[in-house]
Amino acid sequence: MSTEQNKNVILRWRQGLNERNLNVIDDLLPLSHITGVPGPVRGPEAFKQLFTAYPAAFDISVTPEFLIAEGDMVAVHDVNRVKQAHR
Repeated sequence: MSTEQNKNVILRWRQGLNERNLNVIDDLLPLSHITGVPGPVRGPEAFKQLFTAYPAAFDISVTPEFLIAEGDMVAVHDVNRVKQAHR
């Protein structure tokens, strides 16, 4: 894939998560790596549990601020905003 195609994969991933569309995990999981969680997240079901838990607790919006791509690697800097806590 080209650098632009790789960037579009990341943007599609972020859009799917913002829309709470878990199908994006099935479509793109082999291409993703997540940091900032307590332990490894392996397999589609583990990712779905993780991404279901966060919206259940918070109304989160993820906005990619910038993407850096070279070859087949893309790094993204996101801003995560919590709109309000669910009770």
